[in-house]
Parts: sequence; C-alpha cells; structure tokens
Amino acid sequence: MSVSAMILYHNEELCVRRLELEDAGLLVKWLSDPVVLEYYEGRDRPHDLEMVLEHFYEDVPEGMTPGIVQYKSQDVGYIQFYPIEAEERQEYGYADKIVMDPQSWNRRALRVYEKNGFVRKKLLPEHEWHEGQYRDCWLIEYNGA
Repeated sequence: MSVSAMILYHNEELCVRRLELEDAGLLVKWLSDPVVLEYYEGRDRPHDLEMVLEHFYEDVPEGMTPGIVQYKSQDVGYIQFYPIEAEERQEYGYADKIVMDPQSWNRRALRVYEKNGFVRKKLLPEHEWHEGQYRDCWLIEYNGA
C-alpha cells in the first residue's frame, strides 16, 4: 500500500493516517498510561497487547475507520470514525456532517474541537460509561461548508 493511500486527512501540520498493525505497540503504550486512560477508556481499563489486538484490530465494526493522528509528523493520538446510520441521522437531525460525542468534563478536548470549527449542538446526559459511571457527553458537529 502506498503512503498516500494510508493518508486520510492532511492539512499543514496535522495528518490522520490509517491505523496499521505496526501501531499496536503505540496503542499499548498510550492505553496503559493513566494520564491517557483518564480521557479514553478509563483508568480502570489499562490495555495490554492482547486487548489492543482484540479491540482495535479484530472487533472493528463494519464501516468504522480507525486512524492515528499526527502533529508535525509525530504520532499524538488515535481517532475512529464511521458513517452514521439512517436511524441516528434522523434521531439527531443530521445529514452528511462530521459529528462526535466527547465527554462534557473534557474541556481541553472540547476547546480543541471548537477551535477547529466544531459546534456544540446537544448535551447527551449519562451517554457514555467511563471509570465506573455514566458520563454526560456533548454532541458536536463540523459542517465544512
């Protein structure tokens, strides 16, 4: 596979590329770090290689695209996206837009998304299980038009 085929998004210093099997060690490193786990998966769910392979390579839902975010050519994060089913589009009133649902307490992430054009649309109470409790999330959207 050519390098250009692996690139999903590129804009100046930011790049998103497809997740590759060679990234498994990187995911293990990130997902065993309590600082990272505070924001993703939860500190009560550290991942070893077996869990990473199962959750990020074997149990990938159809249509989901997993990727690695790079900033200035450094791997800095994981991202996944997938098309929203017709039922969800109708429920939330969306057509072809980028939508995400970060946890509401994660102010740093929300600021980054908003600086990049995302807009808060709807608070989703007790939407995601994280570290032993359901957490509120913000439904946010980006409309590139």
